[in-house]
Amino acid sequence: MSTLFHEPITVGESNSPDTLNTRFGDLDAAIGANADALEALILSDGDSDAEVIAARTGLNYKSGTPPSTLAVSVGYAASDIYNVRAYGAVGNGSTDDTTAIQAALNAAGAAGGGIVFLPRGTYKITTPALATACLGLYDYVTLRGAGAKSIIDFRGSDGKSAIDLSGCTDACVENLQIQNLSAVSAEAAIQSSSLTVRMKVRSVIIRGSLMTAAITNIVAASGTMTVTAPSHGFSSGDDVYNYGTGTIGANTTLDRQIRGITVVNANTFTVPSTITNSATVGTAQKTAWFDGINIKGPDAVIEGCDIQVGFYSAIRFVETARRSKITHCYVALGFRGIMYDSLAGNGAAYCIAEMNHLENLKQAAGKIEDTSPHNIFCDNVIINCSSSAFADATFEIAGPYTAFERNTFFYNITPLSTSAIDTVASDGHITIRGNTIKGHNGTVINLRSGAIDMEVTNNQIDGGNIGISLQGTNIFVVGNRVSNVVTQGIVVFPSSNFVLMNNLISHVTAGQGIKLDHSCNYGSVTGNVIVDCWTEGIFQGNNSGPGAPGKYVAMIGNVIVDVGNSGSGANIQISINTPKFAIVGNVCDDTPETFNIRGSGISSIVAIGNATQKGVNLTGTTVTSTNNI
Repeated sequence: MSTLFHEPITVGESNSPDTLNTRFGDLDAAIGANADALEALILSDGDSDAEVIAARTGLNYKSGTPPSTLAVSVGYAASDIYNVRAYGAVGNGSTDDTTAIQAALNAAGAAGGGIVFLPRGTYKITTPALATACLGLYDYVTLRGAGAKSIIDFRGSDGKSAIDLSGCTDACVENLQIQNLSAVSAEAAIQSSSLTVRMKVRSVIIRGSLMTAAITNIVAASGTMTVTAPSHGFSSGDDVYNYGTGTIGANTTLDRQIRGITVVNANTFTVPSTITNSATVGTAQKTAWFDGINIKGPDAVIEGCDIQVGFYSAIRFVETARRSKITHCYVALGFRGIMYDSLAGNGAAYCIAEMNHLENLKQAAGKIEDTSPHNIFCDNVIINCSSSAFADATFEIAGPYTAFERNTFFYNITPLSTSAIDTVASDGHITIRGNTIKGHNGTVINLRSGAIDMEVTNNQIDGGNIGISLQGTNIFVVGNRVSNVVTQGIVVFPSSNFVLMNNLISHVTAGQGIKLDHSCNYGSVTGNVIVDCWTEGIFQGNNSGPGAPGKYVAMIGNVIVDVGNSGSGANIQISINTPKFAIVGNVCDDTPETFNIRGSGISSIVAIGNATQKGVNLTGTTVTSTNNI
């Protein structure tokens, strides 16, 4: 910057505009621009500064309410902000503000969109502006508050909802609170009963004792739907989605975002822990068939929601849910967590649940049903779920083409589920990868009978009765770390085309590191490290009862040390004839048994190049044992 700006005008030097411009730059232009801006703010004689500011910006001020004619005629359309106070809303908790708020919404809608702003206050709404709700939004209109102190006090109106987004495109409700603490029954806080596109609900708190739903967005292809809330026998507080019955067509809701929702004051849901059989469980579930957030249709985003106490399922992808996402939600103290369910035979697909926290749930952290394909559940934290004996697993995976990855399970209670992860009635093609599971006392990862094309890789298991159990075809179990289990690290029931490779199994307190059923076919047990087992390191025998012997199984390059802590147990034990068996290049240390590798009554087996301390003893027909040391 020139030093001329800091020098005084000298004696004899003119103070004309030319001199001033030389000293201060283009002063004429600057003065002109400022004058124009000041003139634009002057509306007429007698207008207060507060009125001008409100008219030009739509921002609230504390010195009264600007005249509605001034606010409507000047400034709002240009700024796209519509302050409900300018339309006559009071926000004192007693005056009915329904008409005033709807007038602001109408103005924004007529202008083609904008922000309808609710300053801090309690805005009572009672009189329905629409057939279905007290307030209705328009395309490209956002109803925005100033936070939790901007309260829509929904007093109920013959079962109507507070806000309706039906038929809107890019409509949004955000940064406010909706409550119904009156004794008047209401339907939903926010509803969408016909086609909506890119609906957004975010940073909204929903409270109330007599709302049957927090958010409903079920629509039919025809644009209409009837929902009847079931009787669930509760006497108070139900801020969760209450799934009912009705006419459900193909869902066409698109691009919905539900973010930052807090569901509070829900009913306490208690089921006796004595209920254990599936028929009774089904009856119990139907008496409380309601959810925190229920997602149908494509492209929903559920983010940062807090759902606690009194729900059957906290969040459910159902029926035609597609390409939707649940993230950064906290779920606790209810019955079930995040569910990929099916209705009328249709399930969710291409949906993601990631980075959520699920804690202290009675039944299951989640479930992916067999009609829900191509879904992802990853990077979630699951703590102390399955506290009552309702489910087969903390998480059930039946849907094909599922990726279940990098989730953390932790139990400091005794879970009553039979498994931490269970592929119940699965159609296959499931990846279980990179999960950490600590403190379960059952079968930690259970691939059920009929499993096909499954991958269990790089999981870390600490505790349990059995680390990994599998039965099926085309199973790949690689790179897992299993420790501190009771019966087996890995057990293989009758299976074909399986690979157990590069797993680390340590400290099996009452059984074997790896146990294979005698009827397994076409398998490879390769490169595993097995340390500290009560009996055998690898045991091949009868797990499943009589059956045809398997064939073509290889045990190659395994390291098996510190076995037989019970006082008996070989490093590798072949107990029942399995033809075409190869035992090659394994490393075995000392054992209480006479031989490290042993078996009798077998046929067509080779043992080559194994490094042992006590040798190999395999007897039967067509036995080759060479180069073992």
